[in-house]
Amino acid sequence: MRSTLFALVLLGFALWFWSEARRYHERAVSVVKRAVSNSGAQLLDDTVSLRSLGLARTSGGRMGLRRTYSFELSFDRVNRKRGSLTLLGRHNEILELPEADETDMW
Repeated sequence: MRSTLFALVLLGFALWFWSEARRYHERAVSVVKRAVSNSGAQLLDDTVSLRSLGLARTSGGRMGLRRTYSFELSFDRVNRKRGSLTLLGRHNEILELPEADETDMW
C-alpha cells in the first residue's frame, strides 16, 4: 500500500514538473521569437532549447529555478549567431542577442 501511494505521488510530481517545463519552454519560445523579430533577424530552425537548469535566489530572496535556453539566429540567412535567454522563476533575467555586423548585411 505504501509503495503504491509513493509511486502515485512520484508520478504526480513528475507530471507536474513536465507540465511546468513545457509551460516555461513555450514562454521562452514566445519571448525569443518576439525579440529576434524586433531585431530584424530570423530565428533559425524555430528551435529554443534548454541549456541549463539550476537553483538560484530571486530578487525577493526566495529560491527559484534558473532556466537558460539557447537559440540560433541569422541576420542574412547565411551566418548563424547564438543567443540565450535566462529565466529566473517567472521572470526574464537575461536576454543575450548578438548584433548584426557589416558581414551580415546583404
